[in-house]
Amino acid sequence: MARSLRSDRSRAKARSLCRDRACTWLGRYLANDLEPKLGRYVATEHVHGSVAT
Repeated sequence: MARSLRSDRSRAKARSLCRDRACTWLGRYLANDLEPKLGRYVATEHVHGSVAT
């Protein structure tokens, strides 16, 4: 049960991030377009935490 609640919170946080800035889903990852002039996604956030790229 605790794992399910954690997962639900993570998904809610990811949806909130999507509303606040440009992003796209890459499988289980959320990519944020932090520098549009680069023409590529430069950061990804895993639904359950952060991943540096």
